[in-house]
Amino acid sequence: MRSSDYINYFAEIKTLDISEQEVLLEKARYEVFTNQKLSGKSALYFIVSLLAAMLIAIIPPYIIGFSLIINTIFLGFGILVSQYLSKWLNGRLLYKGLKHVVSSNGI
Repeated sequence: MRSSDYINYFAEIKTLDISEQEVLLEKARYEVFTNQKLSGKSALYFIVSLLAAMLIAIIPPYIIGFSLIINTIFLGFGILVSQYLSKWLNGRLLYKGLKHVVSSNGI
């Protein structure tokens, strides 16, 4: 997870400068993975997003039919859903650390 992907993502720190947001997000990432030990949960989220992409790409062609165009469309859609799901799930995880960092910094 790159914390720079979450610049202007959280309302609590959206009003801060980009450099300040980067520092807080890095601290939040460190808090989540090191102090709260939630790296296993992040790995689980990665696997869930991959499984979602695979299901979206594999199941519909069996129902609709095997066509190159259909398979390509569902594969692309599965990748988009996987990216969105991964960012959303990891954002919720990062938010846990951000709440702790923001409360300890008094922002």
